[in-house]
Amino acid sequence: MLAVVVSQAGAPTWRKTFAAREITIGRSMTNDLVLSSSEVSRQHARITVRFNVRYTLFDRGSSHGTRYGGQLVSNYVAVMPQVPIEIGPYTLTIERAQPSSWIRMRSSSSAMWSRSA
Repeated sequence: MLAVVVSQAGAPTWRKTFAAREITIGRSMTNDLVLSSSEVSRQHARITVRFNVRYTLFDRGSSHGTRYGGQLVSNYVAVMPQVPIEIGPYTLTIERAQPSSWIRMRSSSSAMWSRSA
């Protein structure tokens, strides 16, 4: 799971959690994370998650670019949680989101997963 914290000067900060292993970011309503600004391309960026710990940020040929840690992303870059991603007037940070409704239980023969009550 992946959580993205979005901030913009003069606006409240908000957080969105995604269960998908890939999210799209852009101005178009077809994206998973919609950022409404003329400085954000319709199909601006994409973030992929592998093994719940590896994150990759892709710039999708945006007009105004994508920055990670202050550096312009030319194609893609491996990203770490809490390092700022800048897309137009927005600053995004990735957080690891754990599925809170699942707990791990160990039996004598094997590990098993069960939904918490």
